[in-house]
Amino acid sequence: MQLSLRIGIGRMTWVHAISILLFLVMSAPALVAAEGKRIAFVVGVGIYDNLAADKQLKNAVNDAEGVSRKLDEIDFKVVPVINPRRSEFNAKWHDTLKMLGPEDTFVLYYSGHGVQIRGQNYLLPRDVPPIRYDRRELLEDESIRLNKLLEDLSAEEQPHPKYSVVILDACRDDPFVPPEYKKSINRSTGLTRVESPRGTFVLYSAASNRTALDRLGSSDPVKYSVFTRALLPLIGRRDLSIQELTSELKEEVYRLARSAGHEQVPAYYENILGRFCLAGCAAKTDKGTVGFKEDLIATVQPSLHREITGKDGTPMLLIPAGEFWMGVPDLPEWKNIGAYGRHRVYLGAYYMDKFEVTVTKYAMFLRTTNRVQPLHWDQVSLNKHGNLPVVGVNWNDAEAYCLWVKKRIPTEEEWEKAARGTDERIYPWGNNEPTSQLANFGKEIAETFDYHPLLPVGSHPAGQSPYGIQDLAGNVMEWTANERVRGGSWRDKKHVLLSSAVTGGGDPTNGTDDHGFRCAQDAPK
Repeated sequence: MQLSLRIGIGRMTWVHAISILLFLVMSAPALVAAEGKRIAFVVGVGIYDNLAADKQLKNAVNDAEGVSRKLDEIDFKVVPVINPRRSEFNAKWHDTLKMLGPEDTFVLYYSGHGVQIRGQNYLLPRDVPPIRYDRRELLEDESIRLNKLLEDLSAEEQPHPKYSVVILDACRDDPFVPPEYKKSINRSTGLTRVESPRGTFVLYSAASNRTALDRLGSSDPVKYSVFTRALLPLIGRRDLSIQELTSELKEEVYRLARSAGHEQVPAYYENILGRFCLAGCAAKTDKGTVGFKEDLIATVQPSLHREITGKDGTPMLLIPAGEFWMGVPDLPEWKNIGAYGRHRVYLGAYYMDKFEVTVTKYAMFLRTTNRVQPLHWDQVSLNKHGNLPVVGVNWNDAEAYCLWVKKRIPTEEEWEKAARGTDERIYPWGNNEPTSQLANFGKEIAETFDYHPLLPVGSHPAGQSPYGIQDLAGNVMEWTANERVRGGSWRDKKHVLLSSAVTGGGDPTNGTDDHGFRCAQDAPK
């Protein structure tokens, strides 16, 4: 640490100067230590001793080596683990855990085969034995359970890192599935979703229950998997939060996979408070915020339009950069409602669709892409239902549509800020209880769904959010980027379920008659 000390000799004695110098020098190690260490556990498994030749992974070790180099460039101490047997993996893992402290940043990267068994994810070591598909539960004892690794990183009985980033390029097809099972519609593929402990960000190379490509065909000259080749250039970006990095990554992976006739979109699950950047965040310039309670007019950057038109013709409204309070206070009335605890979140400027995606717009997407029709589509009449929000779409459908129009699904943080603004209101319109003039809710459930409970988008202008976004409460629940739904729907009778802070889980592979979505996109820098 280089220190420079300028002292006016006429005003200070040498004794004072030396005392100050000694104090600064002695304090320096403590200041450095407070920043915490950066440690990475990087695994690549391309050789499997007991799997057939076509189940070996050509790029997995290259992936791990490429990620190791990039992390080393941003000052991570890298623990490389190449083609480990299970005992070797476990030994090195526990040695690494002992290195971690409460202020540290930790990265676990894994490239190799991964499978899901009975709702749990398992990473396969080199020496995983050959096991029949109908006895695959035996793999549980021969593999590495992902949830156990996450538990190790959050266990109270030992120091655990402040931030943990788990990156899994492990969503390849299950290597134990025999050919006759390949086309089974009931077969689970890839990895299943996971709950992230506090301070943890989990990134999959493909959405849950979807598969990732190791390469773009047999003649692909690039030595990295599709996911990792898109990830490597982003690792050192100090201008991107981990969520922003993932947004750029998803678009590039989707583009590459589509060129090979495959659909692959990375997914993430996170529980990180505040702004976190993998390479360390660059200092932010003043964006003109007026105190913490952002003034919705004064904070707009002069170069950004308040409203733009998306590529699908949907008007999109600006959500200005700044902080807001997300979640709810720790008070009895907010217990057990499915909301996050109250915490500050900073978001850069972005645009959000003013309305939910309609049946008409989704029909155009289906005609262009030949995608499988969503639930209840056989009942659709464009003349009758065209301006209703599309329903029956699962998370993968929503993600595919948003990427098709050069947008993305909003994160939970973006959705909540768009709904609540910065004054911690309960509903998009304020704190008054919902009424039929503010939202579409409390409808009766018929034996068969016929679109009757839905209302056209924009039917409740009085219920719009502080930024002018409409229908964020009621009508349909909306998918967010981490596969959770927000906003309540036409069927909800309890007012609290329409609260903008309430978050609910959803199966990303299933659509229902009250699930829809809207899209977002980053504002120009």
